[in-house]
Amino acid sequence: MTKNNRSVLTHLRRIYLYRSPEIRHKTSKKNTIFIVDDEPDTLESLRIVLEQNSFKVEAFTDPTLASDRYVAGLYDLLILDIKMPRMNGFDLYKNIKRNDPNVTTCFLTALSDLNDYQIYKNEVYPKFGERHFVFKPIETEELLCIIRTLIERPLLQG
Repeated sequence: MTKNNRSVLTHLRRIYLYRSPEIRHKTSKKNTIFIVDDEPDTLESLRIVLEQNSFKVEAFTDPTLASDRYVAGLYDLLILDIKMPRMNGFDLYKNIKRNDPNVTTCFLTALSDLNDYQIYKNEVYPKFGERHFVFKPIETEELLCIIRTLIERPLLQG
């Protein structure tokens, strides 16, 4: 294993990714990311960092509006905050997943204990697959490494 591969795996230890089990390899040239976070400062920071790193970004603070504006097949990655008013990130994910079953998703959370999300486990995640959570505060280099891995690499077989 190369030093670079070990570095990527080290970064992935802190997060859990959901990717549909049907997806085995994703090749994309778009690098388009759909972000929803009700905290405007967090959302703007993410948008700026990602755009500075050559990603196209569509960003929303309102999960209902985001759900209405989402276009299936257009995005390489969803980044969804979990705790939002009116609709949490898991419910937003379920809405989007109905129209875009192969979407790759990363959830943002300020909670360090993922047990609080157990009620969503069977409802949101399939029996097989991985779950990804990025913990706030978000470290830029770690996030970029994760995003590039999710967009550019084949699904790691377990």
